[in-house]
Amino acid sequence: MNRLLLLAGFLMTGIAVDPLCAQNIRQTGLLMSQDRYQQVEVLPLYSGRKYNEIPLRVNLRKYCPVPGDQQGTATCVGWAVGYGAMSIMRAIAGDNTDRAAITKEAHSAAFIYNQIRTPDEQCRSGAYLEDALEFVATYGDCLEQNFPSHDIDCTKMPGEMQHQEAVQFKIKDFAAVFSADESPKHKLSKVCKVLATQTPVVVGLEVTPSFWEILPGTKLWNPSGEETPNGYHAMVVVGYDNVEKRVELLNSFGPGWGQEGFIWMGYEDFERLLRFAFVLNAAESIAAPPQMAASETPLPTTALAGEFVFRRPAGYLTLPGGEETPFFEEVAVNAHSQEGLYGTQI
Repeated sequence: MNRLLLLAGFLMTGIAVDPLCAQNIRQTGLLMSQDRYQQVEVLPLYSGRKYNEIPLRVNLRKYCPVPGDQQGTATCVGWAVGYGAMSIMRAIAGDNTDRAAITKEAHSAAFIYNQIRTPDEQCRSGAYLEDALEFVATYGDCLEQNFPSHDIDCTKMPGEMQHQEAVQFKIKDFAAVFSADESPKHKLSKVCKVLATQTPVVVGLEVTPSFWEILPGTKLWNPSGEETPNGYHAMVVVGYDNVEKRVELLNSFGPGWGQEGFIWMGYEDFERLLRFAFVLNAAESIAAPPQMAASETPLPTTALAGEFVFRRPAGYLTLPGGEETPFFEEVAVNAHSQEGLYGTQI
């Protein structure tokens, strides 16, 4: 009975038992504050064809290191910001898709977490994403190989050598991807637009009991809308698919969790559980599209004639060489001649 009560207590505080090993207690570790998030400058909203028309599918997984494992510590913020986003950004900048090389040069989660965490004696206190981002903008982050996170000693502080290396990798800026009061649809749309610029997005999500039940080989996390969230977790969004209507996330529970350390979420679930999102080095990663100057001379007009159909993406076809290409199905529409509009139910 005492063992059951102890387990129940862990679950209520956002800690869960690893399905592979009952002795390896997992945590999340993200601290959330609406006030802190609202103080971060929001990414400027640009308009124009290039910004609004994004690919059907974007995936940055080839630039990711092997997923790390925070084990029984509350270090997810350090893993998401340092080991995850910063490592991915460097791989993209160098067009490096060698997973072993990316992992070897990955950034340290502990360098960040150990210096921003809420003090405690068991390394189970959490941290704020805002503090982590401000920290790497000021001090940078050294490499994981020079300040390993697997030591599980949150009281250990980096030395002069690690600090000198870290300052070489300071980010230039960061921003909130959306404001806290935007609609879930707009939040998802903005996350996808950032990903379309080949930039990872660090997110703060609510997690529910089914998150702790994800087993090795699981591709999709499909939480029920009736589940009550029981914690907050920081992860990195590394892809989206507008055909399958889902996003892919890099987690910090090791490569034995989910789909080799990654997990997909449907758009509706992601919209419901997404709370905050940040982009690193936003000043360079997200640039305003060039604006077309208005022509002083009216352009000539031409009458057009012909037939057309409306189509929507319906899946992917695998080409003989193994490459996937989207295919589309026709959609019936109703023409409103008086308004010059077409309507459909998708």
